Amino acid sequence: DKLRRKLSEKAFRGVMVGYPNDAPGYRVYNPETRRITTSVHVVFQEDTPGFGAQLSVDSTITNPSDDAPATSLQSHPIDIPLPDPMPPHAAPRQTRLRSHPLRYGEMVAHVSDFPPTLVTACCDPEQGKAKEDIFEHPHVPDHITGPPLTPAGTSPPAVALISARECVEPKSYRAALDSAQAPQWQAAMQQEYSSLMDNGTWELVDLPPGRMVVNNMWIYKVKSDTAGDVSRFKARFVAKGCSQRAGLDYTETFSPVIRMASLRLFLTIAAARDLELCQLDIDTAFLYAPIKEDVYIRQPLGFSDGTSKVCHLRRCLYGLKQSPREFNMLLRAWLVDNGWQQCVSDPCIYIFRTGHVFAMIALYVDDIPAACNDTAWLASFKAKLGERFKIKDLGDLSQLLGMHITRDRSARTVSLDQSKYLRDVLAKYNMTDARPSSLPMDPGFLAGLAHMSSPHLTGVAKDVYPSLLGSLQYAAVCTRPDVSTALSILGSAQASPTEAHLQALKKVLRYLHGTINMRLTLGGGLDHSLQLTGFADADWANDSSTRKSRSGYLFTLGRGPVSYKSKQ
Repeated sequence: DKLRRKLSEKAFRGVMVGYPNDAPGYRVYNPETRRITTSVHVVFQEDTPGFGAQLSVDSTITNPSDDAPATSLQSHPIDIPLPDPMPPHAAPRQTRLRSHPLRYGEMVAHVSDFPPTLVTACCDPEQGKAKEDIFEHPHVPDHITGPPLTPAGTSPPAVALISARECVEPKSYRAALDSAQAPQWQAAMQQEYSSLMDNGTWELVDLPPGRMVVNNMWIYKVKSDTAGDVSRFKARFVAKGCSQRAGLDYTETFSPVIRMASLRLFLTIAAARDLELCQLDIDTAFLYAPIKEDVYIRQPLGFSDGTSKVCHLRRCLYGLKQSPREFNMLLRAWLVDNGWQQCVSDPCIYIFRTGHVFAMIALYVDDIPAACNDTAWLASFKAKLGERFKIKDLGDLSQLLGMHITRDRSARTVSLDQSKYLRDVLAKYNMTDARPSSLPMDPGFLAGLAHMSSPHLTGVAKDVYPSLLGSLQYAAVCTRPDVSTALSILGSAQASPTEAHLQALKKVLRYLHGTINMRLTLGGGLDHSLQLTGFADADWANDSSTRKSRSGYLFTLGRGPVSYKSKQ
């Protein structure tokens, strides 16, 4: 302001109307300038009378795009209730200040739904100037069809956010206690704490001089079955591995997990040999592995003894960088000592042979699919494993890593589908009612892209693109080879996607919507008739922008694909 002198006041009084999406701080409405200011230097004065009983807001919402119609926010009075006179004997109400803005998914929706809060925003140049802006809405081009890519039932994130009260899984310990399912979460935390104590996970000690503690938190998950119904509430006490220091709190971290091609080969052999298929789960698996480094963490919320002592870990804890590796080494040593042979091509496949018995297991952290030709021997293996680890026998293999598994023993086949996972993705991006597509990608997309001038994505759409792309790539890696080429092309533009790429990505999602019940069928023949067949091809520099070729391959064992890929 040219009229402001050097020693003039730099703060103004305003009304808090929300939180910014792209920066920390608060959005404050200035009634004098009729503008919205974003600032992190805000002092709340909730117990101080503000601008009176009413405050008239008259502002114009402008779009960054000239061809998008501007939206006017008409002048409506906003009631600001004045605090009731405080009795002389009543203690003043304490104001709880928030040290950081709420994250996405923790807030309520619209500006008009907020009870306006009187704030004072400071714009001291030494602390960083406040950033002024007008209400801006992301402009969605007309040629991008389908519903907006936002969580279902909400407005675009630049305008509205999801209510925290509607969140099924609480994000913090306090949110769990304040939720409607507080008794279930308390029981889940008590069960987790009992597991920690039964395994002797830590001992309480005074923090040695010069040492730092690793932060921790509670994580809450609602487990569902294949039908999508809630099966149980799960609470996990985890360490924040991001606060660990390399060389002091951990050294080696690599831990293998089974490749999807190996898992499909595992299921194909089990189907062809008509083996018994079951699934085991090791409860609180990481707590069995001893930890080599000296790591200290704070006592868990809700279970502190009231002293300043910290937990000196004796065993690995979920969240620590070295925990998966230590548990994998522990389980590997137990399996090898009991006669299992580790596969050379994939270290997460183990094979057992003795006499007429043939058995296989696959490891994905603590999920263990098992296959065997002898039911009695398989039962004895479960009992022996249960003596060393606390396991849960989940019965026949029906669900693994988000895949629904269906078996036809008469046809010697195993079918995989991700219909539930894809429905969750459609609901997450508000595409449940989108029009299905018959193709995952237009045949001339690459050729048309070279001659198309499409603007680059900005704001919320730029953040949504890699998230949606990753969700669909997981489906392609597991059960949907038919979209591998389309996602490989769109993945090459992840660093700088355009609106044309977003439209093409939505087309892939609409194609999956129309083919959501398709299955990947493995096996389909007797063991001696299984034959490995491979196919490979390239498009001979079909990409006119780079003149590079896109190649792909597919290997089948029997009548089902076990390995496939498309890459440039």
